Amino acid sequence: MNPKSREWSLCVGWQTGRATQSDHSRKASGVWEGGTLALMGHDRDNLERGVGGPLDPTVLHTVEELVAAASGLDIIECAQVERVTAEGTAIDTVFIARAN
Repeated sequence: MNPKSREWSLCVGWQTGRATQSDHSRKASGVWEGGTLALMGHDRDNLERGVGGPLDPTVLHTVEELVAAASGLDIIECAQVERVTAEGTAIDTVFIARAN
């Protein structure tokens, strides 16, 4: 993808490994005007307060990092959410934004 072009009307990301702020910025810049970017993954706070998920903090999201990467997007939601599992409660970050 040419990082200066907007190629997607919808971009959905989930935690699959290390994602840097640059990776999130690249996703944000690739969404068409009026398109949506949605991301979800374990929040870094999950290490201290939640269950399951990666133990490497560099692969975990934070609300602050996603907001910082959202240049050019109108944020609809960016928040920590609790997800109840059989093992206990996991702490996730949910991010939804629309390109303007």
